[in-house]
Amino acid sequence: MHQRYSEFQGLLIPAITRVFEPQKGEADAATLIKKRITLRLLTELFLAGVFSDAATLYNIIKELVSHLFEFRLLTCLCR
Repeated sequence: MHQRYSEFQGLLIPAITRVFEPQKGEADAATLIKKRITLRLLTELFLAGVFSDAATLYNIIKELVSHLFEFRLLTCLCR
């Protein structure tokens, strides 16, 4: 789909990465699970060649690692 419709990737990646924007009540388990699944999806899209901007993944991982001081967050991301 991303090869046929060139604008698809331009809309898809920003929409998916909105999950990682700071939100109110961010430490609940459902939000953390959603972030983990979204990170996996972004990684698979990157490996499949849907987008080639490794900086997007790097910035998301860097942001998540900076918040790993909470044990609850660490355990939810490592499942």
